[in-house]
Amino acid sequence: MSENAKKKLNFIIDVVYVVVIIGVIYCAYRIMGLIIPFIIALALVALFQPVINFIHRKLKINQKIISAAVVALLYIGAGSLIFWLVMQIYLLYIQ
Repeated sequence: MSENAKKKLNFIIDVVYVVVIIGVIYCAYRIMGLIIPFIIALALVALFQPVINFIHRKLKINQKIISAAVVALLYIGAGSLIFWLVMQIYLLYIQ
């Protein structure tokens, strides 16, 4: 194979490589909205699993009950935080 043909082949391979990378990034960007809730859920599970295991070992309570309680506390905390922030913004504009 001549030097010129090798350069052309390498160029074509590089272009295909770049197009594939751009395609993967585009597809990941398009489906990120669908995947992000699962990533957040996975992070929360990884965060709370040691706490649930610790409580289970110390108190000998069923892990399902502890998990439900931890999730309920998470929702209560998040709801309270959102409520507090909305009230602070409301009071800021009322006064």
